[in-house]
Amino acid sequence: EELEERLAELKNHISDEALQFGIKQRQLLNDLDAAKMEERHEGIADEKADATLDSKTERMEHQLRAAGVFRDRQAAAAKKVKEELVAVEGQVKELEGALQRCGCA
Repeated sequence: EELEERLAELKNHISDEALQFGIKQRQLLNDLDAAKMEERHEGIADEKADATLDSKTERMEHQLRAAGVFRDRQAAAAKKVKEELVAVEGQVKELEGALQRCGCA
């Protein structure tokens, strides 16, 4: 009878241990699933960040090209203004000379 009690206790212990093992195994699988899900979310976030960065890079490159065109046009306009200024200064000198020659000045 004592052996039967001991056998019953061992069977209960084995049953409890098997149940605990199953619980721990389920927890481990849940943790693995959670880690895989987190990894997937991080991958999606990384892809989104890459796409955003690519888009910003394209906009910056476009703005850089536009700024270069603007700079070139402004430089051309400044050159034209300088040339016109030289021409006007020449005309002013001619007029001053003409005024001196006629004695009007």
